Amino acid sequence: MTSRGKPRNARPPRPGGQGTPRGRAQLERRPAAGLLGGLLAFTGGFAVAGALVMAGQGGRPPYLVAVTVGLMGLGLVGVAGGRREPVSDRGEPAPPVWSPRSLLPAAAVLGLPGIPAIVILYALGAVGIVGNILVPLLR
Repeated sequence: MTSRGKPRNARPPRPGGQGTPRGRAQLERRPAAGLLGGLLAFTGGFAVAGALVMAGQGGRPPYLVAVTVGLMGLGLVGVAGGRREPVSDRGEPAPPVWSPRSLLPAAAVLGLPGIPAIVILYALGAVGIVGNILVPLLR
């Protein structure tokens, strides 16, 4: 015990404690860029791959390149996110990376309009799902 009554091995307060809304740390520019850039590469790559499948060009080299870009984007999201805490300081579960609760702060840090950025990512994701999953199932 120290003279202040705290244990000697006590951890310093975590960033985003009392003064941050919902007990989360503020997002920095580099992780925000990695998150949005990775999601854009992921959804964009799979949207292109889906468009190629809809055009009957699935399985060809451009399709494989598009899928590779999508997977690399997913990897970038993982690297940019670092070690995410599954629960915030207040005990709330951390929001998924694709949710507006994660995307809006990331867009704000980068000076991008949040809602249009989310709409673009979700639209690309929808094209990827339709082209890569629904079209092959219906053929």
